[in-house]
Amino acid sequence: LETPDGKLVVDVARFRGEDLLADLRDRDFTINALAVDLRGEPGWIIDPTNGERDARDKVLRRCHDGAVRSDPVRVLRAVRQSVQLGFRIEGATLGDLKACAPLVRNVSPERIRDEWFRLLNLPKASAALKVADAIGALTVVMPEAAALREQKRWQTTLDTIDRLVEIIITISPQRTDQTAAKFSLGMLVMGLDRFRPQLQAHTLTIWA
Repeated sequence: LETPDGKLVVDVARFRGEDLLADLRDRDFTINALAVDLRGEPGWIIDPTNGERDARDKVLRRCHDGAVRSDPVRVLRAVRQSVQLGFRIEGATLGDLKACAPLVRNVSPERIRDEWFRLLNLPKASAALKVADAIGALTVVMPEAAALREQKRWQTTLDTIDRLVEIIITISPQRTDQTAAKFSLGMLVMGLDRFRPQLQAHTLTIWA
């Protein structure tokens, strides 16, 4: 829907259980198990798993013991959301992520691709890759990473990703005075500024 504030996306799905509460309890993480009644007072949150508390405490917690195992792509989603939001992964949830990381290979390639690209699209993609590596999911999705580690090229790869992100932000509409504060990035801006409209239009298509 086009609104004065931009595009509003409405996703419609059936309940996972008999009613709304059962649906919310069967979701992945508590911060994603919040609801409001559109016909009622929007300030009243329906929160059967204490997701509001976890959001305030910046904690990523599974909704129930089998949440990750029931849909292993949630391993990648947990990595992405923890880095994207700056949340700490709760201990039992972290244990489940490590245990279920090998099961990611059983997920359809399309779902892995979509979640992995969202992860790589984060401003802190290298941090997300480190978390994915720590829980054992990285080499499941990218077996080539094992060879990079053996050849001691893994840190170089992460540094390259960070550098590319800096460059893309510098030539994008997200650029600020602080973005190009580094000498090398400032020189990049000077060299490419005549192409600024075209570069910004292109980077908008990347993040669309």
